[in-house]
Amino acid sequence: MESTRKNTLSQTNLCFCIVLVLLVVSVYWSVQNYEFIDYDDNIYVYDNAQVKKGLTWQGIKWALFDTRVGHWHPLTWLSHMFDWQLFKGNAGGHHWTNVIIHLANTVFLFILLKRMTGEPTKSAICAALFAVHPINVESVAWVAERKNVLSQFFCFLTIGAYLYYLKRPSILRYSLLTLYFMLGLLTKPILVAIPFLLLLIDYWPLRRITYIDLRYHGVFAMMRNPPSLLYLLREKAPLMLISLLSIILTLIAAEQGSTLKSIDMFPFGLRIANALISYAEYVLKMIMPINLAVFYPYQFAIPVWQIIAATIFLAAVTFIIVKQQRQHPYLFFGWLWFLGSMIPVIGFVQVGYQAMADRYAYLSFVGLYVCFVWGAESIFNKLRIDVGWRILVTIALVTSLAICSWFQLRYWRNSYLLFQHALDVTHDNHIAHNILGNVSLGRNEVEKATW
Repeated sequence: MESTRKNTLSQTNLCFCIVLVLLVVSVYWSVQNYEFIDYDDNIYVYDNAQVKKGLTWQGIKWALFDTRVGHWHPLTWLSHMFDWQLFKGNAGGHHWTNVIIHLANTVFLFILLKRMTGEPTKSAICAALFAVHPINVESVAWVAERKNVLSQFFCFLTIGAYLYYLKRPSILRYSLLTLYFMLGLLTKPILVAIPFLLLLIDYWPLRRITYIDLRYHGVFAMMRNPPSLLYLLREKAPLMLISLLSIILTLIAAEQGSTLKSIDMFPFGLRIANALISYAEYVLKMIMPINLAVFYPYQFAIPVWQIIAATIFLAAVTFIIVKQQRQHPYLFFGWLWFLGSMIPVIGFVQVGYQAMADRYAYLSFVGLYVCFVWGAESIFNKLRIDVGWRILVTIALVTSLAICSWFQLRYWRNSYLLFQHALDVTHDNHIAHNILGNVSLGRNEVEKATW
């Protein structure tokens, strides 16, 4: 009987994985015919002399020390070199590598959530939202954002290694966890937040923090003597030190690449205001993913009412979630995952001229997906909604998001469509104007270029 049950669960999990793969492929199939974008793709791929040599010892040495784009991410450089070795200047091949990594990330997210929560259906819905949400189109369809999808891949490997370590702690298993974490930082330093995210996972769904009620049906519910918070902090101390080193190296690289902006140009008060509004905007784009753009220009004159409204919204949501943390710990987990993983890119340290970016949501929105799916389940249970209606609502939601992503993806076909769309949905977008002018000039459309 037990064997039959396990076989049924395995078949169900396999079906979920197949559906997730089909979702990703169906949405992103067309990228094989897309061009490179005249915004960073030239720097990262087709105009980069080192990358175009493919994988060479000289290229590996260059990748380890280059900071000209304001980032230190040698593993990302090596992935682009490997792609050039395979596909040369065929942009479709480079695009498909991003899609394949995104596909792997989607399946990994499902497996990890299922492993930690023991809830395969809700885990699959979270992974489906991650697979097709329009906010992730930028990360997948933009070749230069290889660092984003690749860093997420190592993030999920790190979490998987953490679960492996917790089953039977040992130096060897902790070393594997550390290795994956370091590889992730070598793709994109946004993963400095991982020690914090692992602490959140300790809180929920693993429930390793002492004061939490252990009446829970997840994988780690049988823990008899959960460790103290101090122990959990000491456990993450080596990872925190690595994060600190990565932050220092990132700031040095940004300074050398001239991408780190001064306080004179972006006053700290303005940065805080922009961060508050950006947090609120991200939540809005989670719910209504419209007017997405490749570049959101920074506002140097932010209306006071916007700052007040964003502050009240964030404070109210945080207050409600903190009050509900014992009854609904997944809300506390998801909300802090969103807020915490955004800190490296929310603009307190301003790199570049953007106010916010869709690609920054690739990691952070995982927390919001969890809030939404587990929260919806709780509401459905209270309202006693029939299972059939729940299935219909889920299918409708995922299908709607997939269609929205398909439409958003079309703008990434070439630079002209992408930056024309950015001008259509934003205001005073100097970056979009400049690049669209250069693209028009390249097409010998002089009138459009000078407009």
